[in-house]
Order: sequence, then structure tokens, then C-alpha cells
Amino acid sequence: SQLPLPVIDFSDENLKLGTDKCVSVCQVVRTAFEEHGGFLSLYDKINTKLYDSVFSAMKQLVRICMVWGKWREP
Repeated sequence: SQLPLPVIDFSDENLKLGTDKCVSVCQVVRTAFEEHGGFLSLYDKINTKLYDSVFSAMKQLVRICMVWGKWREP
């Protein structure tokens, strides 16, 4: 049986690049990818700048994984 994907909340207004909160969320994201292959995002209050930053980082992560051969497009 498969475990459900973790849910990660990106709605925290204090979630700014370089903060302890951001580092903590990044660690949760990494663990979610390593253990589950992905996660579900909550971002009810996310501002456009943070959304764009997270989306850009996710695209880079996918590219890196493809280069390393640990992930293949479906």
C-alpha cells in the first residue's frame, strides 16, 4: 500500500528566503521528495514573488534530478 503524499503549507507570511522557517520548510520538501517522490502544496496566502521563486526552484530541482539520472519523465 502507498503512503499518502505529505502536505506542505507555504501560506506562512514569515516564509522568506534565508529565514529559519524557510530552511525548515526546505528540509520538509527534500524529505517529501526523497521518501514520497513529491508532496501536496497549500498556499492560500502566498504572494506572487514567493510563488514564482518556489516554482522556479522546483523546475531547477527536476532538471538536476534528470541530469543525475535519478528521475525520469513519465
